[in-house]
Amino acid sequence: DFEDLAEVPPTPKQEPSDNSGNGLKLIKTAQLRFETKDLKVMSSKLRTLSNQYSGFVSDEGLTESDHEHRKTMEIKVPNAKFDRLIESISKEVKRFDQKDVTTQDVTEEYMDLQTRINTKKKVEKRYLEVLTEAKNVEEILKVEAEAAKVREAIERAEGRLKYLQNKTQLSTIYITTYQVMPANELAPENSFFASIADGFLNGVDLIKIVFIALINVWPLILMAVIAVFIYRKKFRKAAEVVA
Repeated sequence: DFEDLAEVPPTPKQEPSDNSGNGLKLIKTAQLRFETKDLKVMSSKLRTLSNQYSGFVSDEGLTESDHEHRKTMEIKVPNAKFDRLIESISKEVKRFDQKDVTTQDVTEEYMDLQTRINTKKKVEKRYLEVLTEAKNVEEILKVEAEAAKVREAIERAEGRLKYLQNKTQLSTIYITTYQVMPANELAPENSFFASIADGFLNGVDLIKIVFIALINVWPLILMAVIAVFIYRKKFRKAAEVVA
């Protein structure tokens, strides 16, 4: 019966192509974080080092604030040159806030995927052979349905295998470097003169305020002047009479 075609003996596992010098399939990742005195200079050095080891910057970002400028970089580098690039970067850094390096061994999964793909392809081939010998529509539809399931399984396995191939060929280094900006404060020796300057400016502002206020109340001032004039005039006449 064609439903028994799935029971195909697995093919012997094949040795995966080497990516580490010893037949292993390794995914290497690093997380680095450190302070630098000049963010632009350090960013340029990191880019130069990545090129030196056949790597490249796949992603980067910059954030700036009053107290700190921060640069993030994602560097892809061939697996075989990963350790040397990390070592070269370390020589440019005085102290790491974070330095995490991880290695994931996916050799077994890689080999298993290769075996499963080869096995499923043999099953698919036999289903197609049976399809040419099908005697009625019902049998054709049933074989096609089983073949479609096998094809879907093959595509899933091939997608995962391609992902592992990419990850084991190129390692990833995530870098966060930052520059602390100097505080925007006046030096102690300049604070006295700065205070004098501020006082002078405040005095000018006060004069403006008083002048504007006088303009707004000029009718009252005029009336007060007239009242004083009349009062003084009457006071003089009264003094003369008494005399």
